[in-house]
Amino acid sequence: MKTGSLFIDHRRFPRLRRTLPLLLALVLLLPGAAFAAEGHAESEHINYIVDTFNEENGLPTGEANTLLQADNGYLWIGSYGGLLRYDGSSFTDFSDRLMSSAIRALFESSDGTLYIGTNDAGMYRFRDDVFTMISAENVHSFLCIRDFAEAPDGTIYTASTSGIARVDGDTLIPCAFPGMEGEQFLNIAVDRNGVVWAMSGGGTLYLFRGSEFLYTIASDDILPGGMIYSVGTDKNGVIYVGSEDDRILRMACEEEGPTVLAEYSTGDVTTINHLNAADDGTVLVSSLNGFGFLDEDGFHRVDTPGGNPLSANWAALDHEGNRWVASSNYGVIRYTVGCFDSCNYNSDLGTQTVNAVTRSGDLFYIGTDNGVLVFDRDWRPVQNALTEEGQGFRVRNVTADADGLVWMATYSEHGVICYDPKTGERTDFGVAAGLNSDKVRVVYPLSDGRMLVGSQLGVNILENGRVTESYGSDSGMENASILCAMELNGRVYVGTDGSGIYEITDDGLINFGFAEGLSQGVVLRMKPDADGSGNFYVCAGDKFYYYENGNFRELTGIDVGAGSIYDV
Repeated sequence: MKTGSLFIDHRRFPRLRRTLPLLLALVLLLPGAAFAAEGHAESEHINYIVDTFNEENGLPTGEANTLLQADNGYLWIGSYGGLLRYDGSSFTDFSDRLMSSAIRALFESSDGTLYIGTNDAGMYRFRDDVFTMISAENVHSFLCIRDFAEAPDGTIYTASTSGIARVDGDTLIPCAFPGMEGEQFLNIAVDRNGVVWAMSGGGTLYLFRGSEFLYTIASDDILPGGMIYSVGTDKNGVIYVGSEDDRILRMACEEEGPTVLAEYSTGDVTTINHLNAADDGTVLVSSLNGFGFLDEDGFHRVDTPGGNPLSANWAALDHEGNRWVASSNYGVIRYTVGCFDSCNYNSDLGTQTVNAVTRSGDLFYIGTDNGVLVFDRDWRPVQNALTEEGQGFRVRNVTADADGLVWMATYSEHGVICYDPKTGERTDFGVAAGLNSDKVRVVYPLSDGRMLVGSQLGVNILENGRVTESYGSDSGMENASILCAMELNGRVYVGTDGSGIYEITDDGLINFGFAEGLSQGVVLRMKPDADGSGNFYVCAGDKFYYYENGNFRELTGIDVGAGSIYDV
């Protein structure tokens, strides 16, 4: 049995440093050793259309651990909320066919078999619509499965907290080599020569082929001062090693032993959680604070930095070239290369959550979960007193009145902020100024120049800089949490978070709810019918209504999928 540790490192061994250019030149001439020609990066200024799937639009969870697109086109998603399959329009939950709803790893073998790794109930195989459990002789081992890989001969290997094993029929056979006892393994990859690279939780790589153990590679051997954090391959079986910092190494295990061929920097994308091959020849890089891909030109970040960073666990490329990411904090994200320019990228909004946008004069005002942003007509950031002071709190709604004043509903001690772009003057209206609550969701300009304010505790009317009217539970509102407002033909309506719609009249409040046919009490949006009839549409929960002649009629035959209708 041949054993040893890595003996070549281009930073620690001067001879290798001198010969590295020659080695790289030779590697580039070898078929399959470098990135495929079709793997060229898009422009650094590429515009991605970003779609997020979570509890709000059909995915029954706000996180995901792993995903892949099978050869038949289905997208499989593994999360702590279960095993899901997406067909392009809807999600199907397969969790009830497994003994665990916590999925950590997915893999499709060359023969089209889907392998599922759970967090606490071992491994399953899915073939011909049948799930089969694959377990070891010791039924209490190999329960937490973290990764899969396939050797050139078709052997399936798995990395688990119990060690490394290979699949033999319906059984897991442990790969027990000296020095690997008691290790927990998180990643596994097989290179083009059939060498298995197994990465332990302690940052050590163990290399073997079949029954022959080859090498042990410690983190310090190849990443001085760093730690091995992931291992993967490109589609040609070339090995990539990710670090806990911002480094990725391209490696090979040839006759002379393991060798570092190249090093890449991922910049401010650090802690490389996962590396996996894409069919376009690139390597998808999932990290604790970002996502990108590696090609022959280096690393290219796909997500936009800023705001709440994307925590990427796994990534995949689908048949149409879209990049999918399983994320701990966003669910599932799809990045599609767009053919149109997007202000999101021109303005470098990144991953900030945009709640509202309005235009006043030549400037755009954006409300985010972390304050107010201002941009010019070309979506270049504008810095002024409002942006300097308006940070660190949630802005739920932004609107401009007929005089060009910008009104912001904040969910904070600032309540409502009124900003005059001409003078730079800012005025805050909160509880001290007479508002029912500082937690404001809605600011709505009325046709007579007054401003309607909808908060967690009811409605206020602002006129000439002071509160003139107040409505809440004391006024008869069963639920005073206001979600939206609308003025139509001189009549003012507000939608609530549970008790339907209230019309504000000179004589008080009129409630529209169950008695009028509005079976959903959470009203998210009201929109007038364009015919000027005084009738209007209502988005309430997952239902859509039309109001006319004093009654609400549900509009059926519309497939809205899971979740609520937010706007129309």
